[in-house]
Amino acid sequence: MSVAENISAESAVQPIFCRTTRAKKVFDVSITTLYRWAAKGHIKIHKRSGMSFVRIKEVEDYIANTME
Repeated sequence: MSVAENISAESAVQPIFCRTTRAKKVFDVSITTLYRWAAKGHIKIHKRSGMSFVRIKEVEDYIANTME
């Protein structure tokens, strides 16, 4: 089951973005790690109304590529 499926298993609509504050639960990585990956250009952190988000597919793809 992918992360997106895990987040909304009860919903037909799959989320595109995830708050960085949920990173530990969703991706099993710390917020610090997300920001480190963003600083290195591996992922992008999107800001909106004082909140930070990451694109789920982008983080999943980066994690999958580092596991190869």
